[in-house]
Parts: sequence; structure tokens; C-alpha cells
Amino acid sequence: MLCMMNIKKGEQDSMKTHEVIRWLSKLPPDKHIIINWWDYDDLIASGGSEELTPDEWKHLVNRINGKADWSYIFDAAIEESYNMVAQRQDLFKDKSG
Repeated sequence: MLCMMNIKKGEQDSMKTHEVIRWLSKLPPDKHIIINWWDYDDLIASGGSEELTPDEWKHLVNRINGKADWSYIFDAAIEESYNMVAQRQDLFKDKSG
């Protein structure tokens, strides 16, 4: 799961589900926040590469963490999914020529 939290500048952008739960449980119940999250299936359904493996998804989350403005992070994830698949395909191409 890719969870984006924009509460104040400098906060962590992406975190694992258990970290989100722990972090949210410390907030006052009347605190207003914005949370967006996507999982692997959401990325694929929204236009990400259908060839992206679940393992590549984990690497994608780590790769884009902190590299894109939080409001554009999902678009960056979709683009990165295609980049990762292209890199994998290039790696396994028959280079015997």
C-alpha cells in the first residue's frame, strides 16, 4: 500500500499500513488531515502497467517516496510502473543479436 499523508512539511510521505495506523492513533480525534492511499490493484486499474509484478510494486513505492509532490504522486507511480516494466523487459531481452 502506498499511503500519502500531507499534514505538515517534512512529514514522511509514504509508509506501511501498520505505520499509518500507529501514527493516526496518536492524533487527537478532532484533527483534520488529508490521506490518500493506493494499493497495487488501484494502480493497475487507474492505468499503471498491467505487467508490473507485486514485487516491482514494492520497489516502485520505495523509488517514488519523496521524489514527487504528494499531490502528483499517483501520476508518478503510474509512469514509474511503465519504466520498471521496460527496464525488466530490457534486462531479459535476447542480446545474442
